[in-house]
Amino acid sequence: MQTIEHQAIVIKTTDSSVYAEVQVKSACSSCAMKGACGIGECTSKTIEIKTPKASQYKVGETITVILAENYGFYALFYGYIFPLLLVLGVLFGSLALGVGEISGGIYSIIVLIPYYFGLSLCKKYFSKKFHFTIAEDEPVKLPQE
Repeated sequence: MQTIEHQAIVIKTTDSSVYAEVQVKSACSSCAMKGACGIGECTSKTIEIKTPKASQYKVGETITVILAENYGFYALFYGYIFPLLLVLGVLFGSLALGVGEISGGIYSIIVLIPYYFGLSLCKKYFSKKFHFTIAEDEPVKLPQE
């Protein structure tokens, strides 16, 4: 099974979980024009990793977090592909029903509000479905800056 791996820094541990911060870099990070356009982004995300070995990890250590690649495709589908299909379906459906172009465009954008609201209500479901694991490598201590 293919996996998606990221380096993360442990920021907190509990008896059964490790909280780690992952640096998320956009595709713009390798672009030569990233300084000029102003839309390049680099953010950090905090994730919870449930593991029975949580006590072996210490704050500040670097770990490798793993997510099965097929979960990444599910996230892509729910976050981008299905909303696109929803927008296009509402747009073409409203145009087929004789609604004006501007109204159809507005309806197709408005339909995203309940979709993403419903998606946020399902956060608990998705957090169970998309779970990260820690690679069995020995945690490495980050050098102090």
